[in-house]
Amino acid sequence: MATLASTGDKKDKNNMRTSLRIFFGAIIIVLLFFILGKINFPEVYQIFRSISPKFFLLAFASYSLAIIIFSLRSMISLRKIILKHDFWFFLKTALAGSFINVITPGSNVGGEPIRAYFLGEKYNKPKTQKSCFNIIFLREIMLLKLKIIIAREYEAKARRKNL
Repeated sequence: MATLASTGDKKDKNNMRTSLRIFFGAIIIVLLFFILGKINFPEVYQIFRSISPKFFLLAFASYSLAIIIFSLRSMISLRKIILKHDFWFFLKTALAGSFINVITPGSNVGGEPIRAYFLGEKYNKPKTQKSCFNIIFLREIMLLKLKIIIAREYEAKARRKNL
């Protein structure tokens, strides 16, 4: 009897996961149609034609490197909770998170919960999701510090200019 109950629980859990995947997939598809519907493609084409290929490749390479570094930093931050690391999985979650961050309003708020959800699901540890939110919080504090430093530097530069 216990085996039948546990089999039913596993089925329910798999059905829930499938439902969540379908739900998130549907949200992403709706957002894509919403965003792509508002794009003026001829204007985008003209903008891309006016961009220097050297700078475009430099921007692409630097963003790719930032995603890779972010994935490595996530792996290092979670090394005590997740013993078996899968770099490609961390890279996929970083790319998915950055995609959601780009299409949602606000500053980096949409993709981080998605990353935490995927990490919690893959490694089946509720502590993973808590740790991910801690990492997200730490990341936002570091970003806030950077913004404060830039604002102070800008203020000091403006004061020197007025003197």
